Amino acid sequence: MSSEENQVKKLSGLNLVLATSVALALPFAVNSAFAKGGGNLPRIKGIVSSRPAGNIGTWVVGGQRFTANRATQFDTVEGPLRVGSCAKVRYVVSGSIKVAQEIDSEPITDCR
Repeated sequence: MSSEENQVKKLSGLNLVLATSVALALPFAVNSAFAKGGGNLPRIKGIVSSRPAGNIGTWVVGGQRFTANRATQFDTVEGPLRVGSCAKVRYVVSGSIKVAQEIDSEPITDCR
């Protein structure tokens, strides 16, 4: 076998390893992107009219009740999450309870 044929075999093997690695890693990249951004979770944007003393507890945003727990993520890049501020909530429904997955501060202009 010539050295050229050996190089082609080596490259073919490397391509197979690379393709397999990408195929195995892609689902994890997609899942983490959905988890971070909320993917297809329902969401609402509105004024915070009530919130717990800490982050865990019942929040009322846009007139709807949400329960935040230890798994809920909070983003205050656009400002503090206080009564009267604008917030976006991504949530899941568990029975009759809307469980907040993420509560983000938003510019007040987004709620007008």
